[in-house]
Amino acid sequence: MKTGIIYSRVSTDRQETDRQQNELLTYAKNNGIEVVQIFEDTTSGKTAAKNRTAAKQMFAYIEAERVDIVLVSEISRLGRSAIDVQKNIDTIVFQLNKELYIFQQSLSSHTKAGKVNSTFKLITDVLCNVAQMETEILSERIKSGLKEAKRKGKTLGRKVGSVKSSATLLKEYKQVVKQLNQGQSIRNTAKICGVSKATVSKVKAAIKAAKTVQTIQPKNELKGQRKLSL
Repeated sequence: MKTGIIYSRVSTDRQETDRQQNELLTYAKNNGIEVVQIFEDTTSGKTAAKNRTAAKQMFAYIEAERVDIVLVSEISRLGRSAIDVQKNIDTIVFQLNKELYIFQQSLSSHTKAGKVNSTFKLITDVLCNVAQMETEILSERIKSGLKEAKRKGKTLGRKVGSVKSSATLLKEYKQVVKQLNQGQSIRNTAKICGVSKATVSKVKAAIKAAKTVQTIQPKNELKGQRKLSL
């Protein structure tokens, strides 16, 4: 049985890596691969792998441990910069001599005989350049849309008063507060309470802000006030 690791990445904490990981875990199970570690980054693909926490841990792990294969859901999970992706692939496949499997294209760097697939580098070079081009096109569309909206005099961003206050968040998400106070992580709290990780992060910040206010507020101002229960 092969041993493998999974590397997954999303750009923001509003997104989930569950789909990526579940697809790869199912693939591994169906193909005799024992997944020994999962590495997960929440950061922009424009950030070079050497500056991503989980990516750095992944490279250190596969260099130090006996792992046969690295599983990713799609090539853009390795990055959005074509140069960075090509460098990452070169490190995994050609320097560390590990198999790399890209789920979306059902593409493996190695043949069943264990030799490097002669067309793998050509195909991945094309894929990572396409991924970078898509990112650049999307970025230009967003900039163009914002510029046009500004020209028409439209108000950009959130409406005034649309951001909930800390007190409102704490009152509305009491179950989230409870889970966080019990030591649950943001990820687990989001799953338990059925809310997004972004919401949990906001509630956590509100808890911290409330505790800070209580700490610095003079005692005489606290008299006659009901203590905020977190």
